Amino acid sequence: MKTAFAQIREVHTEAQETNSQQNEREMMAEFKNELVQIKESQAGTQEGLAEFKQELAQIREVHTEAQEALTNSLVQIQAGTQEALAEFKQELVQIQESQAGTQEALAEFKQELGNLRD
Repeated sequence: MKTAFAQIREVHTEAQETNSQQNEREMMAEFKNELVQIKESQAGTQEGLAEFKQELAQIREVHTEAQEALTNSLVQIQAGTQEALAEFKQELVQIQESQAGTQEALAEFKQELGNLRD
């Protein structure tokens, strides 16, 4: 027969083992909860990353379209400038021809005037 002290020690040991097992179960449950939270967070991060990649693709598409539009505008401006320059050169040639005609007429006028004085 066990002494009261031995029985108390046995009950105390069993209580410690039970308490230790309970603590382990609680720690395991907390660990599982944390693991679930980490997985949920990771899923959210993956979802956010996918959305970011999609937005980045849209930004690249808009950027490409803007570059194309700008290039087209610059080509049109350059073509318009070349056309205007060609027209200006043509008008300048006409002015120079008119000026030459005016100079020629002035010379003839001076000659006739000189003939009239003689």
